[in-house]
Amino acid sequence: MSEFAKLIKSCYDSIHNTMTVFTMKTLGVAAAFCSTVALAYVVYEKQKRHLNEKIEKESQEPSNKYGSLGIPDFKDKFSIQKYFIEEIQLGEELLNEGKDQEAVTHFIKAIVVCTQRDKFLPVIKNKISKQAYVMLLEGLAEVNVSV
Repeated sequence: MSEFAKLIKSCYDSIHNTMTVFTMKTLGVAAAFCSTVALAYVVYEKQKRHLNEKIEKESQEPSNKYGSLGIPDFKDKFSIQKYFIEEIQLGEELLNEGKDQEAVTHFIKAIVVCTQRDKFLPVIKNKISKQAYVMLLEGLAEVNVSV
């Protein structure tokens, strides 16, 4: 082989090795970038799915802001009337036994479902002590019932 051919071959090998290294680095960076994008997409989809499931679950739950009081569905008028009468009776019984705090709790439950609070509150006010009436008003404020 001539000197010129050796020089050409040497340059070719040098360029080829440099290109191979450069190409391998480029491929490595590209692979890392693609992996990061794929991982970010998977995390995004998982969060999106979790959020959708949470929203769907919340929309299926009955929206009763007085759920902790055990109040029946407001759409069923008969159940509401029955509940109102039962709570008033329980409150009166507890009041007769001297258990003002428990009686007030039942009166609050009755007032929550009462459609004529403005007429019902004076009746209750005359039946219970001033201290119990104050507890009643405080309890109504806790469950966000306007009087």
